Amino acid sequence: MQVFKLIPAELDANDWRSSTWQSAVVVRAPSEKAARWAASMAFRIATPSLPGVPVPGNPWRQEELVKVSTLSPAEIAEAGWFAEGPVEILEPPNHNEALLDVNWDRI
Repeated sequence: MQVFKLIPAELDANDWRSSTWQSAVVVRAPSEKAARWAASMAFRIATPSLPGVPVPGNPWRQEELVKVSTLSPAEIAEAGWFAEGPVEILEPPNHNEALLDVNWDRI
């Protein structure tokens, strides 16, 4: 597993307006794609669907709206996290319910 830091960019974009989280996220995942999916599952869109109004996309999966970097082993250790373990949102804590029972090998 790797540990990724996802950093929001272009917070004035429409898709960010309805995201339930708009700050950096740290995710342990097997790939960048899985990290983006984990963030998008943990921090969903909080906008009702209205007839004739486009539903915003989830920004966490959009490369132009979220920049991703991989943390070094030293950065991981300094933060008190572990590179080994299940796919997990490490920061902010307590946002992992949506990630339970996901087959990460299929993402």
